Amino acid sequence: MATKKSRSSKYLDRHESDIHKINKRQVRVPNGFSPTGEVREEFDNDGKKTVVIICKAKKLLVKDFIKEVEDAIDASENDLEKERICIKYSGQEDYCLLKSALLNHHMPKNKLDHSYINAMKAKARGDGKDVIDFGMGNPDLASPSHVVDKLVEASRNPKAHRYSVSRGITGLRRANAAYYARRFSVEVDAEKETIVTLGSKEGFANLAMAITSPGDVALVPNPSYPIHAYGFIIAGGTLRHLPVGPNINIIRELEQAVAHSVPKPLAVVLNFPSNPTAQVVGLDFYQEVVEFCRKHQIWILSDLAYAEIYFDDYVPPSILQVPGARDIAVEFSSVSKTYSMPGWRIGFATGNSKLIAALARIKSYLDYGAFTPVQVAATAALNGPQDVIEAARNVYRQRRDVLVESFGRAGWNIPSPSATMFAWAPIPDLFREIGSLEFSKLLLEHAEVAVSPGVGFGEYGEGYVRIALVENHQRIHQAARNIRRFLSNAEDIMGASQKKRGEL
Repeated sequence: MATKKSRSSKYLDRHESDIHKINKRQVRVPNGFSPTGEVREEFDNDGKKTVVIICKAKKLLVKDFIKEVEDAIDASENDLEKERICIKYSGQEDYCLLKSALLNHHMPKNKLDHSYINAMKAKARGDGKDVIDFGMGNPDLASPSHVVDKLVEASRNPKAHRYSVSRGITGLRRANAAYYARRFSVEVDAEKETIVTLGSKEGFANLAMAITSPGDVALVPNPSYPIHAYGFIIAGGTLRHLPVGPNINIIRELEQAVAHSVPKPLAVVLNFPSNPTAQVVGLDFYQEVVEFCRKHQIWILSDLAYAEIYFDDYVPPSILQVPGARDIAVEFSSVSKTYSMPGWRIGFATGNSKLIAALARIKSYLDYGAFTPVQVAATAALNGPQDVIEAARNVYRQRRDVLVESFGRAGWNIPSPSATMFAWAPIPDLFREIGSLEFSKLLLEHAEVAVSPGVGFGEYGEGYVRIALVENHQRIHQAARNIRRFLSNAEDIMGASQKKRGEL
């Protein structure tokens, strides 16, 4: 059945195009758009290749494009269709993929990200289904009681209710410096080399804004936590993706990316232990990266959010342990996972004094800092008893072991992660041809188990799903039983799914 062309698709069609030469390719770009220099190849399930050129729209054109999308939303009578439009519009309003299927609000189902899975979860729960949710990595453990007590105590002080300090209270910055000395044997200047942020996510986005000018190139891992890319996109930067994952030489990918980037990259993003892949690296890796980036004068933004969620014999290092790293690197951390305090929104940026100063200037315009009693309580977490960290680590380790073992018995073999609160699981062979999104949908529909499709973290995440260790042992075993039934009926489920997709 022919799909009716959306207004947004018509909008692009009615503009003439210009010829540009990018990476030795002759490409056609609509007037009003300028190519960013990024070209990639995508393959559908039938092996058909599409060349995708990333372009940036002029401001007036973007404004018109937004109006077209809003009109399409208003015109749609289907709630799910509206949601699809909103998903695309919120992430692509300034950077448009010159691929009609992605600009058309009838987006291919294999390209919808995990926001679609969230909508399915909500609907399933509304229908009374018992969804076992491994989708969102939201720590479910209680915050330490002594930290909560300190929050209550500090909040009773009327003086603590005044404007706070954007760069963080002195005691909290000193506590983070003490943590680095204790954990990594790294001396940190609490005045110049660390700053308190509203979580590591917000700190990352603000620093990207502080250092990025339109057209600057950032090297971002793929798959990756979304803010690693969108922090630079929001700031007007251009992305070049670094494939990461099993059997990928990251140093070689970095070298190739720098050699083929014009202009030279401004910064490279690192995230180890990784969300979503749970990949880990050693100090020797950081030494190579620091040496390379010092040579090429590239900033390093390292996300160390999972520094304390590790298992077995692996202990995550800090890039600041490398001599000379502070000349070019800043590291982001938080209390979210370490102390089970995700909703408190306390994080840190630590490292190069120039980058810390730039972040401080941006923050001074954007926020007054977290509520002072929250900062006081976070100080108590860093300075207080640290056995709570080991306790949380043991919980995640046990959940990991139960999940890997029980899912393996059910017929789904999952590599055991060395760190993070996630497992990066290959899609079972029978379902690989349909991709991670369709597999996640079928798993939710037929097994009532929710996971995050790998493609939602970048195209190189295809073929995998992320499983968060946020359910207790009983629920994990229940999920394993549901998955066993699901896999035992895999051929029938796949047949029905293929028939359904063929009818759409």
